[in-house]
Amino acid sequence: MALKTRHIYYNMRQIKTEIDRDLYDKIVPKINWEKHGVVNSNPRIDKNKIIAKSQTSDFPAESITVRVTSAKNKRFTAYFAGKRVTRQWGNYTAQWLKVPVDCSRKWSDKTIWHFTGEMPHDTTPEEAAYALGYIEDVLYGEQH
Repeated sequence: MALKTRHIYYNMRQIKTEIDRDLYDKIVPKINWEKHGVVNSNPRIDKNKIIAKSQTSDFPAESITVRVTSAKNKRFTAYFAGKRVTRQWGNYTAQWLKVPVDCSRKWSDKTIWHFTGEMPHDTTPEEAAYALGYIEDVLYGEQH
């Protein structure tokens, strides 16, 4: 006896919900927000997770830092930082992934992502995609 389409759809939705719950618990605590008017006034953003404006080299290691680049045009950049490495000549973050995101839907009916750099070894593409979707939802809501 075959499953009906609605049962398959329901089961897939349950699986996605469980995966999202696991990703939420792993990803959201890593997200930091750079100070910006949109960030400061957003009630969904924990005030303890807002950091001062700074150079990207000063962003926390092993985290995801969000910099709003244009509130009007609905653009932000997410920086995925790997572990901090110590060498004789100084400390640095070995892996950086910079993802400028355009949520304006001006050029496309979907959000546009551009990936530049090296994804930290402890981050999977699914986690990065979830983080970017979560950030977009927090900043602009699902229906923006």
